Amino acid sequence: MASLKSVLFIGSCCLLFVGLSALDFEDCGSLHGEFSSLKLTDCDPSTMDQCPLKRGKNVTIEVTFTTKEEVTKVHVDVHGHIVVPIPFILPNPNGCVDSGLTCPLTNGTQHTYTLSLPIKTMYPKVSDIYDSNISF
Repeated sequence: MASLKSVLFIGSCCLLFVGLSALDFEDCGSLHGEFSSLKLTDCDPSTMDQCPLKRGKNVTIEVTFTTKEEVTKVHVDVHGHIVVPIPFILPNPNGCVDSGLTCPLTNGTQHTYTLSLPIKTMYPKVSDIYDSNISF
């Protein structure tokens, strides 16, 4: 079981999920967009100190942001850290397909990216760092 905390780098519109505590956000001063919110399945930050990820289940992550320019391509990758970054296999790394986004993303418009990520039973138990990059 792992936990999530996130930091959003909208400079290249990257989303970083860090294990240990839940749903702390920081906008790192991007030129390309502005982060609004992050939601995780079954995670209410007002009632939980951590958002556990349970092996054998899926977690759905929703990231809401507003772009500051038109975006034509979105690439997503997710890594778990166990000494070194280990990539998760995503159903679709193209953020413009099956994610709630319709590309091109228009300038000045709020968008919500949705990722359903399986936490497979074969994954080792860690409470360390998970990161997901959403790159424009």
